[in-house]
Amino acid sequence: MRRYASAAVFCAATAAAMQLRVQTAVGSRFLDKKADLDVEDDATIADVKRLLEARFPGAPPASVQRLFFGSRLLRDDEAAASIAEDDEDEDEDDAGAAAA
Repeated sequence: MRRYASAAVFCAATAAAMQLRVQTAVGSRFLDKKADLDVEDDATIADVKRLLEARFPGAPPASVQRLFFGSRLLRDDEAAASIAEDDEDEDEDDAGAAAA
């Protein structure tokens, strides 16, 4: 059975869509791959996985992909916009810690 590495997701929200950067977490500068995706606001994580299957190097099947945001495993039925909300919460926490 072929094993695929898990991937980390980074996001930047824009007015009409979100831009996601997905990268593998193998831990090697030679083996880790990255892809930037433009995702609609109403997309789910399952939609993101289907995009990755089509555009990511090696074409990993959506059924074996595991996407993480930080240390949190993203569920297929979860809205991709929830990543942007979590990212905003982390920025607010960082700003509060810097002000203290």
